[in-house]
Amino acid sequence: MAFDASAARSLRPSADSLDFDFSDPFTILDDLKSPCSAPMSGTKAIRDYLSQAPLESSLNLDPAGKLHFHWANWAYTCQLQREIHAGNPARLDALEKVLSALKRIEVCLKSPRGTIITSLHELYESYLDPRLRASLFGVEGGHNNEREILFSDVGEAGPFTRLAAMKWFDKHIYGLFVFRKMLLGFVPQRQFRLGTSVGATWWLKSSPLDAIETTVHQISSKGVLFKVESRCDLTRLIHGSSENVMIHFPVAFLKESVSPKPVLNMIDKGETIPLVIKGDQLISDRVWQRNCGGEQSFFFIKAETLFGDKTEDFVKAAASYESWFTKELK
Repeated sequence: MAFDASAARSLRPSADSLDFDFSDPFTILDDLKSPCSAPMSGTKAIRDYLSQAPLESSLNLDPAGKLHFHWANWAYTCQLQREIHAGNPARLDALEKVLSALKRIEVCLKSPRGTIITSLHELYESYLDPRLRASLFGVEGGHNNEREILFSDVGEAGPFTRLAAMKWFDKHIYGLFVFRKMLLGFVPQRQFRLGTSVGATWWLKSSPLDAIETTVHQISSKGVLFKVESRCDLTRLIHGSSENVMIHFPVAFLKESVSPKPVLNMIDKGETIPLVIKGDQLISDRVWQRNCGGEQSFFFIKAETLFGDKTEDFVKAAASYESWFTKELK
């Protein structure tokens, strides 16, 4: 979890604030996957993973990382992490030390009311606060030049950029702030989610002549989080799904299983099932309004919308994945 504080001055270009889902600041975790080393893999390694692995790391359930799990994606493992850190606070202390380095990096915020000098650490803390996020970063109702806040990491003389343009934002640094908040118990907890890197092909207008490759990124009993690799593909999905779409979804995720092995075997066979969704249902569910991310984009589809009369099969399968870990943590 090493981090060079001086590197934070090389603030990387980032997407505009509209690329981030401000209704749930913790969705940024969905794009943070740093797999553990190969020796620590499989559900039987869950206890070692919780107590020894870097906080930002995921636990691979197979060598290729087709299935993986992060402790922040389940309320139960969040609680276990808090208990582990209460008994041995070394990792939390190390995390605090990393984040404290950001207190030494001064930034300048300028508005019509005046100019203030603060730290990059305070800026990330402000972003975590829903009320400050709404007022400082202009997430409610677009830009207002009369209230616009400008940002500089050089000094009061500038140059300045719009604070809401998020040029200062690094999702990996932000993820560490979120992990810290989770360990201290200050955030809502998620139901179980299993990460995957398995593909699913979308046929726009139900035609193989207009196909887009997506990734089944996360599975929960509520539905599926998909990922596309580019904003261009997302735009094609949005415009091409005005009519019916057909998704060739992995059959493996519709089968209950007592362990990851049968699921992985089915994934390797590559069997899929065609799922047809009406375009107006995606619009009604506000699927495209909720997408988030930078160049890669994520969007969530509810189980009942995606699977129809097969929803019960999917929900049972998702519940069986949770039981893999429950069994090991008894």
